[in-house]
Amino acid sequence: MNKEYKIEGMSCGGCVASVRNALLQSPGIKDVEVTLQPPAANITMDDRIPESDLQKALSLIGNYKITENE
Repeated sequence: MNKEYKIEGMSCGGCVASVRNALLQSPGIKDVEVTLQPPAANITMDDRIPESDLQKALSLIGNYKITENE
């Protein structure tokens, strides 16, 4: 399953790498593609992962906010 998310708080390539690595550490995530312009993440996961779980992973590494694209 693929889901698209908007990521707030990224400003550089280091942020992109940090966000990608943090999300990849979350259980059930198979792959993550993160872009700076636009600030987004395309996440491939086994099953639907609650947005709150993804936010917890990002909160550990910085002031990032993740929201699912409608």
